[in-house]
Formats: sequence, C-alpha cells, structure tokens
Amino acid sequence: FTGATTRRRGRFEAADGGSFLLDELGNLPLPVQEKLLRVVEYGVFERVGGTEPIQVDVRIIGATNADLPALAAQGRFMRDLLDRLAFEVVYVPPLRERREDIPVLAAYFAHQMAQELGRPTAPEFSEAAVDALLDYPWRGNIRELKIVVERAVCHCSGNSITEWVFDPFHRSV
Repeated sequence: FTGATTRRRGRFEAADGGSFLLDELGNLPLPVQEKLLRVVEYGVFERVGGTEPIQVDVRIIGATNADLPALAAQGRFMRDLLDRLAFEVVYVPPLRERREDIPVLAAYFAHQMAQELGRPTAPEFSEAAVDALLDYPWRGNIRELKIVVERAVCHCSGNSITEWVFDPFHRSV
C-alpha cells in the first residue's frame, strides 16, 4: 500500500499455528467475509499489496451477539462462511439472562479497576447499588457492565458505591 516501507506480518500470519479471535463477527462487511472465507476454507491469504499466497494453519474463534443464521437468510452474512465457522457452536446467554453473574462480575471489575488505580482495596457495593445492577437491562452486555463499574470505582472517593451512572449522557441511579 502507499507509503509502506517495510514488510509487516499481519494478524493471520502472526496467529499461524494458534488461534485467532474474530469479535463482532456479525458486523463484518460482505467483502471482508469473502476474504475470510478463503482463509477459513483454504488457509491461504495474500498480504495487502502482495502477490504471493501465504499458507497459515489457524483455528478461528468467532464471537457475536448477532443472529448469524438470520443474517445469512437476509443475505447479510455469507452462508458458506457461516457453515464453515459453525463447526462447534457455543451459546452463551446474554448477561440479562444470567442475573446471578452480575454481582460476581461487578466485584471482579471493581477489583481490577482498583488495582489499576493503585488503590489497596475495591469499594463495596451498597444493597441499593446491587439492586440497581440487577434491575438494569444490560443491552451492552458484559462490556457495558465493565465500563459502568470502572466509572463508578474511578469516581468513588469512599469505601462504598451507592449509585451508578449507566448512561453518562443521561445521569441515572
């Protein structure tokens, strides 16, 4: 490509002999899906600007919250790619269907954020704060929970979190 002065190994090349995680698989544009299908099916790709095929042995793990069969039926996801990626499908229910995991995950994220901030301990959650976590719909799933907890820990000046800001553009409790 324009301005390239050295050869760099891409993600698939670096993952050769190992695993490659494709997150948000349902959001891949069709042209990218076509290229991915070639790698999945034949283990071959070409570098940008290259002409030589490169062979790789990569286990591909895809993650998405999209309904891939429905996208395939709509023509928005390649059926061939879906069939090849569906060797082993693991369904993990969304966080809103696993309410019992919310306090455990929130405590973990609070501990991680406290460590990152150099604090000796993570703040505790008040009963009202836990209830608010359990009542929230978690459309953004675990990533949303993580950022809500991180924000609360970062802004907490005491030993207890009593409220959450679920949407920083519209303050909520």
